This record gives sequence, C-alpha cells and structure tokens, in this order.
Amino acid sequence: MKNRLMLAALILLGAGSLSACTVRVTAPSATISFETADFINSFEPSRGTNSTYYVGEQVSFRLNTTRAGYVTVVALDPDGYSNVLAYNQYVSGGTSVIDGGPRNYFEVAPPRGYQRVRAIFTTQPQSGYARASIEGRYQNGQWDSQFNVYLRPAPAQTRDVVETGFYIR
Repeated sequence: MKNRLMLAALILLGAGSLSACTVRVTAPSATISFETADFINSFEPSRGTNSTYYVGEQVSFRLNTTRAGYVTVVALDPDGYSNVLAYNQYVSGGTSVIDGGPRNYFEVAPPRGYQRVRAIFTTQPQSGYARASIEGRYQNGQWDSQFNVYLRPAPAQTRDVVETGFYIR
C-alpha cells in the first residue's frame, strides 16, 4: 500500500507540475500537495488548438500571461523527438506572439501526425543547462518527467506550464 501511494503521488506530482492547479493525494496516514501558479491564461497556434497545418506552412503561437516573465516553448514531434522553439523569450503581461524571431514564423516540417507544444512560463530566466535537458527523444510519459527536471531549479510559485497542439498533414 505504501509503495502504491508513493507511485501515485509521484505520478500526480508530475502531472500537477504541468498544469495550473493544486494536486492533493490523501491517504489515511499522509497528505501530499503540490501547487503551480496561474500565469498563463491561454496558449495556442495561430489557427487554434487542434487545427491542421501542412508541411511547409507557417505557424506562430499566441500566448496570454497575467504578468511579465520568460517563456520557453518546446515541441514534441509525433515521433517522440523534442526541440526547443523559443528559449527564455521575454514576454510582457498580456498577449504576445511567439513567432521564431526574425523570420516571424516557424515552418511546419515532418513527421506528420499530432504535434504537441508546451509553453513554460517562469518569472526568472532558466539556465543554459535547462535548455539541453528538454531536448531529446521521449516516449511513454518520459517527456512529463523531464519537465520536472527542467523546472526544478525554479522556486515554487514562479512557473506555469500549458500544452497545446496541432495536426501536421
């Protein structure tokens, strides 16, 4: 029973750190709680969540935050590879466009399938090590675990993470 509680708590803590909510696991002898802040109001591709893009088309992302801070945007390709689209980009409170810098867009590329994209908001910039720690190939929920490693250096209550996605045809 104790091992199951620990496993459930670890799973829920990982999930809780990736959304703006409080996760609470209660058992007869323990209560574990983890809270993230509500800094991101919305995050979506330019055509909206779950929209369709074709290889070669342009995509940017709209982000609305409650305050100024730094945003890192990470994509998880349909084949499990992740890459950083924007790193420590300063955003002021309100609506910002994450668009790939001087090009003003990201170009959609294979592989085809569902493209997951996460915006990670922190009130302080992340270190260079953190950028490298979220690039790679992930399967079977490892991506969620890696975000905990990425966010661990940031003090509690100074971050928020949301996910959106779109289809690549």
